[in-house]
Amino acid sequence: MPKRTASLSVLPEKSPVLPLTRDDLWRAVLAEAELEVSRPNFHTWFRKTLLAGVEDGIAQVRVPNSFAKEWLEAKYRRFVLRVLRKYDAEVRDVAFMIGKAEEPAFPQERKDDQSSIAAPLPLKSSGQEPGLNPRYTFSSFVVGPSNELAHAAATAVVKQLGTLYNPLFIYGGVGLGKTHLLQAIGNHISRESPQRPHIRYISSERFTHDFVAALKTRTTDRFKDHYRLVDVLIIDDVQFIAGKERTQEELFHTFNELSGRGAQIVFSSDRPPYAIPGLADRLRSRFEGGMIADIQPPEFETRVAILQTKARERGLELRDEPAHLIARLVERNARELEGALNRVLSVGAVAERGDFDSGKIQEALRASLPPPHRMAFRDVVRAIAKFYDLREDELFEKSRRQEIVHPRQIAMYLLRDMLTMSYPAIGKRFRGLDHTTVMHACSRIKGELQSSSPIADEIAEIRNILRSTSV
Repeated sequence: MPKRTASLSVLPEKSPVLPLTRDDLWRAVLAEAELEVSRPNFHTWFRKTLLAGVEDGIAQVRVPNSFAKEWLEAKYRRFVLRVLRKYDAEVRDVAFMIGKAEEPAFPQERKDDQSSIAAPLPLKSSGQEPGLNPRYTFSSFVVGPSNELAHAAATAVVKQLGTLYNPLFIYGGVGLGKTHLLQAIGNHISRESPQRPHIRYISSERFTHDFVAALKTRTTDRFKDHYRLVDVLIIDDVQFIAGKERTQEELFHTFNELSGRGAQIVFSSDRPPYAIPGLADRLRSRFEGGMIADIQPPEFETRVAILQTKARERGLELRDEPAHLIARLVERNARELEGALNRVLSVGAVAERGDFDSGKIQEALRASLPPPHRMAFRDVVRAIAKFYDLREDELFEKSRRQEIVHPRQIAMYLLRDMLTMSYPAIGKRFRGLDHTTVMHACSRIKGELQSSSPIADEIAEIRNILRSTSV
C-alpha cells in the first residue's frame, strides 16, 4: 500500500490591520457617543470636539471652552476613555484641553447667510426692558442636580455676552424655572453692566403679534429696528412659532443680524430644538449652533430647598418636617410647590413659630394633588419608545441592532426596577425571552449606571416622561 504523503497547503498571510488614523479614531468615538448620549447632550458637548493626537498613551481632546472642558471631564471622561481603548489599546488616559477645532471630525452643519465670526458685543446705553420682573434673580434661583447645567450656562453667558454661548437655548417642562433664568439673565445684565446694554425680553407670542401688526400697518422697518437694534434679545417659549412660516423667516433674519454683530441671544422652550414640530431646518440649526441646556423636574432635596427659600421670602422659617411632607406630596415643578406652600400657609397649617399640622397640610393639598395612577407595563414601553423615537412594536422584534437592543435592555431594567416584575414575567412579555437573558440585560444596565452618566441621564429622562404622563 503506497505511503500517503501529507500535502501542505500554504495559507496566504493575513494582511496587517492598519491602525486607525487620528480622525477615524475620533469619528468612532463620536459614532458611539451618538448612540449612548441623548441628542441634546451630544450636540452640546461632542459636536465641536477634536482628537488632537495621542502622546505617551494620553489622548488629547480639544474642546471649545473651559466650561465644556470641565463638564466633559466630570461627566463623560470615563465614557470617552472606554471607547478610545476599545479601538486603541495603547490609550491609557484622556486629557481635555481648550483649543480651536480647525477640522472637526464630526461634520458641521452649513451656516449659510451667517457671519463666520461674531465680534464682541457692542454695548449701547439704554434703559431696562419693561418686561423684566426684578424678583427673578440668580440669587433667588434654587440650584440642584436637575437644573445645574442651565444655571451654570446662564451665569456664564452674563459674564461673556455674545462670545461664549450664543445662542443659549434652555428647555424643560412647565414651571421648572426657564422663565426665572431668562429673566435673571436680563436683570443681571441690566443691573451689573456699567454700559447699560439695550435688552429686549419678550415671549414668542409677542414677537409674532408685533410682526403681524407690522405687516398690517406696513411698518416692518420699524419692527426690524425694534428687535434688531438691541444688544441682548431674550425670547421665552419659542416653541410657539412652530408652523408660523413668515414669523420663522423673520426670526431667522433677526437671528442672523444680531449674531453677525455679536449681540447675545437667549431662547427658552418646552422641548429641545430637534423635537419642535413644524420648525424650519435652517432655524433649528441656528438654535442648535450654541449651548443647549435642559431643566428637569426637581428631585426631593431641591424641592425642599425651593419650599424653604419661598418661605423665607415671606419672612417665615419653614422647618424640615413640614417642608419634607409638602415635597413628598408635590413632585412635578417649582410653580406647583410655590402654589402648595401658599395654600398651606393660607389655612394656617404652618404657624409663624414653626409649628405645623400634618393633617391640615394634607387637607389643604388634597384638592390639588393628582389622582393616584397605577403604572403599567404599557406605560413603560410607551415612554421608552417615545424617548428613543421608536415604534412600540420595534422593542419586541428579535433584532440585534444596537438602536433596538439598548432601548429594550433599558425597558427590561425599568420594568424590574419600577414595577418589580419577575425576570420570567418580563421575558414572557418580550416574546418568550429566556429569564437569563433578562437578568443579563438588567445587570448590564445596572452596571453601566454606576460608570456611565449618559445612561443615568437617559433613565432620568424616561422617568420624567413616565411621571408627566401618569398625572
